Amino acid sequence: MNFYPKHLFPFTQELEANYPAIRAEAERQIEARFKPYAYSDVYTAGWTTLDLLYHDNRLDVRNRPRFTVSDCTDPLQLFTVLLGDPTSFESGLLQARLGEETMRELSSYTSPHDCTPSMIDRLVAGMNAVVADAGFFVEHQRRLTLDDRAPRSRERLAKLLAAGRLVQRDGQYALGRVEDDEAREQLRWLHVAVLEEVVYPSFLKKGGLTEFKDVTDACPVTTSIVKKIPGLRSVWFSCLAPGSHILAHTGNDATMLRCHLGLIVPGDAVMAVGSHRVSPNDFKDVDRFLPLLAEGNDSLPARLLRDALPEAERRALEGRSSLSVERTEDPEGTWKLLWAVAEALNTRIEQPGFCLPYRDATPHPASPVFDETFARLQAQGVLTAKGEAAPAALASESGREELHYLNTLFFIERAFPEVLAKSPRVRREFISWEEGRCFVFDDTQYHEVWQRSDRNRVILNVDVDRETYA
Repeated sequence: MNFYPKHLFPFTQELEANYPAIRAEAERQIEARFKPYAYSDVYTAGWTTLDLLYHDNRLDVRNRPRFTVSDCTDPLQLFTVLLGDPTSFESGLLQARLGEETMRELSSYTSPHDCTPSMIDRLVAGMNAVVADAGFFVEHQRRLTLDDRAPRSRERLAKLLAAGRLVQRDGQYALGRVEDDEAREQLRWLHVAVLEEVVYPSFLKKGGLTEFKDVTDACPVTTSIVKKIPGLRSVWFSCLAPGSHILAHTGNDATMLRCHLGLIVPGDAVMAVGSHRVSPNDFKDVDRFLPLLAEGNDSLPARLLRDALPEAERRALEGRSSLSVERTEDPEGTWKLLWAVAEALNTRIEQPGFCLPYRDATPHPASPVFDETFARLQAQGVLTAKGEAAPAALASESGREELHYLNTLFFIERAFPEVLAKSPRVRREFISWEEGRCFVFDDTQYHEVWQRSDRNRVILNVDVDRETYA
């Protein structure tokens, strides 16, 4: 489903009951703090956001030896470290990884909310570059005191010494056997602990929640409510200017649901949720794609996948033992490959009538929605009696949309039933915001927004963990 009954989410009642106070807090912030949110080309000019609390929702990498945005518990402290004393060890450690251009941009900021998501990504990437630097600890050991205030660092150091990953020579630590993946991962966990406990204890906490203190302090009512929400992931105000258009896109985290509370809704602002397109969130077992790429697999699903994929992506996939983000050393690269597979399928889905020559050539597992839809489209004249796309349907937008949907059903129920988890019955639905009212939707479905009114539309966005409300 795209939208969920509100009674499943008790916190929506408290948000709606406190709508006047929440709206007043948002109005006080708009003029002073809102700025363009330059994140991706799916957003046209006019969309701005203001974060209160934030988890990194894009990839589930919290149990890996690397940091995410949500591990920066106080971004203001990060800026203090970088810019307060640029000559300090703590500042220099990151500056060496960020580069001159990034540091020049940082020096122009007066608040964390001047920082674009692209800059936040660069800052986190800088810390992860330190984590991945095999020589970080041994090169800077004279500056890193692992005393009683760093118990996890000392524990990890002892394990590395016992396993021969690090060695002691003349009272100094040196790299030992770190050639294999397991050794490198253990070394990175030491670096994570040292950065968190020794170098940046004021703002790093693995698995933490980012709080933008300048905003939460200015919004006490909103903050007091949302901090009590079970399964809270992120909270932010969103302002959409007149004439704005957010193109169809999908969230990257299938573990999350999204709640919107309408604060300022001038009318003629609408969102569509749901699409015939697929995304990596619609894959239930991505590794089942890999046998389809094996040499000698001449099944129709294998041919469909190989023919759809560009050569570069096909070769990259053929060299993979797994496509699971949780089991790879390169989650970002794996995620890009998963998107390449999704877009390859979407290219075929958006060819009206693509599936028709193949519909009887695939095995016939249970495909009730495909069969129902095929019969309905024949009755409506979208398909001919012979099961071909009618010329009139190809010439109309609604007809092409139905044929796109039929392609999706073909992939879900016939070609790749063991791979795709996308619900075959989910279609596009439209909804408008109402002031003082919440709705909850599935962010992993494609969604698109149009803002045609003459005033700003402002909402409160609350992301929650799906499993908490299962």
